[in-house]
Amino acid sequence: MVLAKRDIVIFVSALTAAAISMVSYTSGPLGIAHATIPLMLLISCSLFPQIINLKSFHLVSALAACVVFLDESYNNPFYEGSPPSELLGPLLFDRWQILFDLPGMQFTTFEILTIFAALGFFIYRAFTRDSRSVDNGSYLMRFMVLILPVTCTAAVCFGFWRGHDMAMAMTQNRFMPVLSAWIYLGYCAYDQPENATRLFKLLTAVVILKCFEAWYVFAADFGFKMDSREYLMEHITSESIAMAMVFIGYTWWHKRRHLGDDLLAIFAIVIMMGPYLLNLRRTSYIGLGLTGILLPVLYRQAVKIRHLIIAAALACTAASVVLATWNTPGPLGTFSRPVKRFLNPPPPGEFDYRDVENYNNYRSIMDQPLSGRGFGVSLARYLPLLDISTVYPLYEIVPHNNILFLWSLGGPITMAAFATTAAFGIAVCIRLSRTSRAYSTRLLGFIGWGMIVRWLIFCWADLGLAFFRLPAITGLVMGMALRAFCKTEKGVSRA
Repeated sequence: MVLAKRDIVIFVSALTAAAISMVSYTSGPLGIAHATIPLMLLISCSLFPQIINLKSFHLVSALAACVVFLDESYNNPFYEGSPPSELLGPLLFDRWQILFDLPGMQFTTFEILTIFAALGFFIYRAFTRDSRSVDNGSYLMRFMVLILPVTCTAAVCFGFWRGHDMAMAMTQNRFMPVLSAWIYLGYCAYDQPENATRLFKLLTAVVILKCFEAWYVFAADFGFKMDSREYLMEHITSESIAMAMVFIGYTWWHKRRHLGDDLLAIFAIVIMMGPYLLNLRRTSYIGLGLTGILLPVLYRQAVKIRHLIIAAALACTAASVVLATWNTPGPLGTFSRPVKRFLNPPPPGEFDYRDVENYNNYRSIMDQPLSGRGFGVSLARYLPLLDISTVYPLYEIVPHNNILFLWSLGGPITMAAFATTAAFGIAVCIRLSRTSRAYSTRLLGFIGWGMIVRWLIFCWADLGLAFFRLPAITGLVMGMALRAFCKTEKGVSRA
C-alpha cells in the first residue's frame, strides 16, 4: 500500500510532536499543551473531511485510539513522571466541574463524545436507510444495546422509590450507557471485514507508542527502579497491551512470510512485554494466561501437535527465564518479581480489604436476593471497611468487584442482563473465529472473545466496568463482531 503525502506528513509530525513532548516535560520549559498544538491542528484538519462525510469507521477508530492512549489521570499513572498520555488525559476523562471549574457539570468529554456520536449515527441511519431494505442484525443489536441500560434504569427507579440519592444512582451506573453506546458504535463502524484489521493495527501502533513512552519514563524518572511503586502506567493499560500482543501473535502466526516478519514481531513483543511486566497487574496476567489455556478447549479440532509443541517450548522458555532471574536485582529481576509477588501470601494479620468488600456484597445478595438494594444507596456494611477515599473516592458506593456490585444493588435481573451481554459477545466472537472464511473476520472473533474473557476478570477483581476505557474498547469490538456475524450468517445487510 502506497502512503499518501498527507499520511506521511501526519506520521512524521506525530513522531516529532511526541519526541518534543517527552523531552519537554523532563528537561525543558516547553509545556506539553504547546508542544502538541501543531499536531492537534494537523489531525483536526485531516479528520474534518471525514466528519463532513460522516465516515463512521474513521471517527470511531480515532476516538478509540484516544481512549487507548490517554490516561485517566486520577489513577495516578507514572507517579512523578508526567508523559503526554497523562497530561492530556484530563481533557478526555476529567469531569468538567474540575477541568473547567463549571459547578454541577459532572460529565466528562469522553461521555459527551460517546453519547453524541452514538446519537448522531442513530439519526443518520434513521434518515438515510432505505425503507425497503432489511437490517438483518438490527433486532439482535437492539437487544444487546438496550438490555443492560433498561434493567439498570429499573434498579435506579427502585432505589429512588426507596427515597435515596439520584445523583449517587447515576454515579453508580453511568458506565452502562457507555458500554451500550460503544456496542452500537462498533456495529455502525463495521461495514467490511478489513475494518477489523485496520482497527487492531491502529490500536497496536498506539499501544507501542505508549510503551515507548513508558520505557522513557522508566529510564528518565524512575532510574530503572520501581522501588515501592505499585505500577508503572495506569493499570487498565495492561489490557490494551495484552490485546496488542495477542494481535501481533495471531498476525505473525497466520501471515508470516519471511525473516523480516519474525524480527518485526519479536521487536514489537519485546517493546510491549517490558512495560506489561513492570505494570504488575496480576489480574491481567491471569486473564492473558486464561486466554491461552482456553485455546485447546475452544479450538480442539484445529489445534495441531506442532502448535502444542511450540506453546510448550515457549512456556518452558518463560519459566526458565523466571527461574534464572529469581534472585536477581535490578532490571533483570523484572521477569521474576511479578511471579514472586503473586505466589507470596500477605503477611499474617494484614487487612484484606477486597475480601471484606466481597463479604459485604455476598451478605447483601443473601438478604435481598430478588430485588437488590437498588442504585442510589451506599454499599452494605456488615463488616467495617477502611477509609481509602484518598486513593479511591468512590469506595463507599462502587466496590472493586463490579459483578457482585451489579448483583447486590441491581438485583438478579440486572445481573442476568450483564451475563447475557457477555455470553452473547463471547458466543458471537467464537463463532466468527471458528467458521468465518475471511481472515479479518476470524481475527476479529479471535481477539474479541479473549478481550471479553479478560474484561470479565477485571470486572470481578478490579473495577472492570467502572473504568470507562475497558467497557468502551470491549464494547466496540463486541459491536463490530455482532455486525460481522450478522453479515456472515444472514447475508450482507444494507444498513
